[in-house]
Amino acid sequence: MNSEAWSAPAQPGRANAPGRECSHWRRRGPLARGHVAAGGRWPRDLSLPAPPRRGGGGILETIYVSLKEKTTLSDVHKLYRHFYKIEPFVRVLDEGNLPETKYVANTNYCDIGLTLRQDGKLLVITSAIDNLVKGAGGQAVQNMNIICNFEETLGLK
Repeated sequence: MNSEAWSAPAQPGRANAPGRECSHWRRRGPLARGHVAAGGRWPRDLSLPAPPRRGGGGILETIYVSLKEKTTLSDVHKLYRHFYKIEPFVRVLDEGNLPETKYVANTNYCDIGLTLRQDGKLLVITSAIDNLVKGAGGQAVQNMNIICNFEETLGLK
């Protein structure tokens, strides 16, 4: 795997000033490379080019996946909508729409937006969550609801 895919650009005045690797990638890059090298299920061309952007109480994540075969955005959307159709807190956005943290603020939702490079071989997945609600607290409530056979959304909508 290409090591450049795992390094973040330097940002003057930040923890990853020129000449220093971003702490996000120092911690997660080796873990991800090791997972892939050990035959993990991640696509070999998975690229996480920058740390999650935080702001306004949310996390916006962008993931790039190189596809083996050319596909269409419509086919990818069908696949994602089918996979997440029973998940009450995952919203796959319509084609052409990308998630923003302001639309998931103070909710337990994860919004997913999909785009495809013109050649149909690079999928860009963007997700947004509110790390205060969707974080550990919301996850604990959701898990408790499932374990106790309560409605999964109880206390979270």
